[in-house]
Amino acid sequence: MRDLPTRVSCVVFDCDGVLVDTEPIWAASEHEVIAGYGARLDHEHRKLLLGSSWDDSLVVLAGVAGTDDVDELGRRLLTIAQRRLRTETVPLPGARDVLEALAGRVPCGVGSNARPDNLRIELECAGLAQYADVMISGDEVAQPKPAPDVYLEVCHRLGADPTQALGVEDSPPGAHALIAAGIPTVVIPTLPDAPIEHDWRFDSLEQLVDWARTVEPLGR
Repeated sequence: MRDLPTRVSCVVFDCDGVLVDTEPIWAASEHEVIAGYGARLDHEHRKLLLGSSWDDSLVVLAGVAGTDDVDELGRRLLTIAQRRLRTETVPLPGARDVLEALAGRVPCGVGSNARPDNLRIELECAGLAQYADVMISGDEVAQPKPAPDVYLEVCHRLGADPTQALGVEDSPPGAHALIAAGIPTVVIPTLPDAPIEHDWRFDSLEQLVDWARTVEPLGR
């Protein structure tokens, strides 16, 4: 595995499963909603849901629940999930240290398939929102992940060359989005058995803290 770059135009992060420990919150919320329809989710459903957009997730969940009323299912899920997000969201190990090390030196952005309101709730409740120079939701671009639009928009707003950036993801759709955007890709998989494209693979953001303290922005 080659070394991480010593200079980057910016660093872009996914949110759920990379910066904040919300995947268990979403899993529990989805299980609760589906149980209300007398159904259950299994590991294969989790693979389909991981990293998917809000709309795509609702299609999967509605199929499992056996309901055609996707909007009602979405309302139920949003109520349950946002209640939990506001009280249970915490940073993942290494997230705050990495962001603090980059702050004020290297531009940082967050690109997520989460709804804009959920993205803001998660980062604010985890105490990480102040480190993001840009936050972009899949709802704010033409196509969510696995399309590259989210990450290309983050780089555009940061004035950064995507090919000189570094991206961090945990899901196959997210990693595909980074690679499609031409962004060198670090993965920290939430589901270790899910095939995922990458340039570098780590177990935790804690392994990137030393790199974050020494990496320089392009132009210096």
